[in-house]
Amino acid sequence: MAKFVFQKEQMPHYSQVINACGITAALMAVQPNIDVQAQRLLEKIVYKARVMYGDLDGMLEPENSRHQVAAAYLLLKCALSPGVHEILASYDPENYEFVQGILEYELKSRMAGKSEKYGKSLDKMVKAYLKKGEKWDIDKVFLYEYTTRIKTDVELKLLMALFGYKFVRFPYSADGTGSINFDTIEQVISSNVIKDDQLNTYDEIFEFMITFIEVNFDKSVTIINTGAHWVTAQQLILQDEKRVPELYYLDPTSSPKPIRLNDWKRNIWFYFFQPDEQLRDRMKPVIEKVVDVKF
Repeated sequence: MAKFVFQKEQMPHYSQVINACGITAALMAVQPNIDVQAQRLLEKIVYKARVMYGDLDGMLEPENSRHQVAAAYLLLKCALSPGVHEILASYDPENYEFVQGILEYELKSRMAGKSEKYGKSLDKMVKAYLKKGEKWDIDKVFLYEYTTRIKTDVELKLLMALFGYKFVRFPYSADGTGSINFDTIEQVISSNVIKDDQLNTYDEIFEFMITFIEVNFDKSVTIINTGAHWVTAQQLILQDEKRVPELYYLDPTSSPKPIRLNDWKRNIWFYFFQPDEQLRDRMKPVIEKVVDVKF
């Protein structure tokens, strides 16, 4: 009986600030504790943020929360950067060509009304941000509100790209996200997107999805959307006699102990990101210019 264990042994556990599970899932995947360049970038942004915003209600002191704020700042500065999107659109147009438009739409939808904490108009800030883009000096209230709002898969794809991780698209994604979702198998069959004669039935597509996860797990990092929450895969165990592997993840709302995924067929989306040194090298000088830090 053969048993294979694939584990991200040094993956850190981040405890999220309110609604920041997407950012914390990405940070756990990037592993700044062992990725020196990612750590430098985050800490340089934290230093800059302290000068601009003070302690931001205490969020810029603990490593957990200060890295989340730094990642949110990085996303905001780069989301509307022509330089960033030029690189992504030329590097991988299928995954990144429409990112900017989607991000603009999401910001208008989610950052509306008044800040409950500060009482300021978010609509005015969104308008200023969309007008000035990367040149806008991000308002403290805007940064706080953006940090503490749940993120979409598009935002996380951009954030991971900024850290040098290329999104690995599942070729038969029925919902357009490029992720694996076992609940979409019937939709995949009816959509006729698969031309392979060997993938005609539910079981065949199920096995293909499982194999895709097994093949990509060790050479990639896996961020999982569980419906309204983001977590990060930490361990995969394969055993000969088991059709479905064991998967364990880290949850930013709970203790650092890995949690077993017990139900693969409910609405769960698996996103894979592979480290790409060429992408990281191309991103670095653009990020330094946009964010105005050296790392």
